[in-house]
Amino acid sequence: MFFSSKEKLKRAVTIWSLHKNKEFKVVTSTKSLWVVRCKFYSLLGCLWFLRGRKVGDNLWKIGKYVENHRCETEGLSSGHANLNTSLIASLFLNQIRKNPKYLVVDVTSKVHEKFGHQVTYRKAWLGRQRAFELVYGDFEKSFSDLPKFFIAFQYFNHGTVVEWKHEESMSSSEELRRFQEPRAFHRFCIRHLKSNFQSKFPNKDLSRLMWRAASAHQVRKFESLMWQIREENVEAHEYLMEIPLDKWTISHDGGKRWGVLTTNLSESFNGVLKKARGLPVTAMVRLSLEQTIERYTRRSQIAHQLAEQNELWTGRFKTKWEKNFESSKRHFVFDWNIPTGVYEVADRMGGLARNFVSEHFTIENYVATYSGSFSPIGHEAYWPSPSFTIRSNEFYRRPNRPRTTRIPNEMDCGSTVYERACGLCRQTGHDRRRCPNRK
Repeated sequence: MFFSSKEKLKRAVTIWSLHKNKEFKVVTSTKSLWVVRCKFYSLLGCLWFLRGRKVGDNLWKIGKYVENHRCETEGLSSGHANLNTSLIASLFLNQIRKNPKYLVVDVTSKVHEKFGHQVTYRKAWLGRQRAFELVYGDFEKSFSDLPKFFIAFQYFNHGTVVEWKHEESMSSSEELRRFQEPRAFHRFCIRHLKSNFQSKFPNKDLSRLMWRAASAHQVRKFESLMWQIREENVEAHEYLMEIPLDKWTISHDGGKRWGVLTTNLSESFNGVLKKARGLPVTAMVRLSLEQTIERYTRRSQIAHQLAEQNELWTGRFKTKWEKNFESSKRHFVFDWNIPTGVYEVADRMGGLARNFVSEHFTIENYVATYSGSFSPIGHEAYWPSPSFTIRSNEFYRRPNRPRTTRIPNEMDCGSTVYERACGLCRQTGHDRRRCPNRK
């Protein structure tokens, strides 16, 4: 029997021993020879023996082999000597690649399910950590690999722009000029403004009025809501009016916001990329890039499908349009004491309502948005070398384990408060410890 490497020979023998519930020890291990025999050779006189040797440049061949085990190890179910962390790591590479946060308890259960052997938490954790490093690399080395990866991506995707941010570049005047009108418009995220407003004026009614005022599309409605805020709290009204209206109100922003919660747009995408948290920096960038390309490709396919179906607008806007179109069919006529007589229509606007829809919502623009393409990155042997390196700053590392979730604040809490129900009877007002139905 031949094997392509010594590691594959060792892996095959180890897995066979695990399934047979037998243990072995290594007698000789060199670059060209690997000899093992039964662990209980001296104690029980078991003659099981295997010798593998290198043949040619890469192949390994099993030479002498004594098959029968004379030792009795039927009760061996935990602490198998040959079930090491390297083997555990090799078993979970695909799982770690799909889910970087693969749990240690899942490792122990899968190992027991596959081989019938229990492993300690420490060995399972080390095996999972070893698999993590094989898939995503080392944290310290990842910093030096980052420039090389970006240059490779630029090399295989012409036109890609990579900007390295540091204190000097962030404070440069050219950087500030690039984000000025008309190339960019500065607006405040209403969600964060509401958080600050609620911290300064802890009143739910005021908070709701502030949100409605910021979201109002008509100046008349905005002024009416601000008048209600003034009647409720003069200081709250003055606090809001000191902020430039074009920065936080849809009614005064000149149509530059499109009703989008500015910062939440990026934070919602951060939720999509949450899988990349806790990875080495280069692995984090690669995984984020892969997920971005995946979503980009999926959106491109959807756009072309809509174009083939001769749709005019994107799905979400189409639903809103149809709802408003049905609503526009119903009108109310009020009597304004106009004298009775014959009247003539002097002018009418006419035309189709769709002509007043912004071109931003058309399928043509949707297709054009996702018309680009990404080229795969070649093998690392063809990557160009960077002209600089990045070193990790170990002084930024804090003691103990880092946080994996951020501290929640009032922005993470919904406006609706639900009362906790009992775990036994599902009634409110008590918990399962004080449940009257508990026996």
